[in-house]
Amino acid sequence: MDVVFKGGEVSLPAACMDGIAPVETFDDPSIGPVRVFDAGDEESVPGPFRPLRDLFAAVDAARFGAAVRAFQLLHWRRTYRFCPRCGEALVRKDGADRAMRCASCRADFFPRIDVAVIMAVEFEGKLLLAEREASGGGRIWSLIAGFVEPGETLEEAARREAMEEVGIEFRDLEYIRSQPWPYPSQLMVGFRAKAKSGVLRPDGAEVKRAAWHSPDALPANLPNQWSIARFLIDAWLGASGERE
Repeated sequence: MDVVFKGGEVSLPAACMDGIAPVETFDDPSIGPVRVFDAGDEESVPGPFRPLRDLFAAVDAARFGAAVRAFQLLHWRRTYRFCPRCGEALVRKDGADRAMRCASCRADFFPRIDVAVIMAVEFEGKLLLAEREASGGGRIWSLIAGFVEPGETLEEAARREAMEEVGIEFRDLEYIRSQPWPYPSQLMVGFRAKAKSGVLRPDGAEVKRAAWHSPDALPANLPNQWSIARFLIDAWLGASGERE
């Protein structure tokens, strides 16, 4: 399968790139070999090109997942062009390692992955949702989330983010699942937990509004179906239905 990016958009099924070398390749367990192409802003490359988010509704889950991985690899190649140590140009390292190598100081630079935690927190049968700005504009109600800081465990990051954003503590933290998040190179690690108190104190910066929502009164503007946030919300809804 070929995946072609032009600027920040993707073409899949891919535009014809005969005679052009891919910037990266990888093997997908469901699809097989995948080639990643970077068309830059070249207008002559035919489309259709669309935002990566829009691809979810157009292809199956396996091809969407391959496109997500392709974008993260392309972001790494676009970003790591010069050595952070000495400023020399980086080249793709030969061999099995996926790394960029500095020909001068011989340092290797692997694809960067920014780890973040996201939590479905419950209190007395209600789910905690915070209102945020959506990436495409407007407002959205989603879960508490944030990046892991140096030296933190995932559990410590989850507790810190909950306290910083809405002023709550929780118990019974349980890992649910993770998801690569290509905006641009994140790994979202999803948890479920139970709050010790229902008193919310939004920080006024990252979160201006937060509230507890019962299963039959969730807001309409929830995260996209393919996001881990929506998966955790839907999983909580299923568990709530089993309890009723």
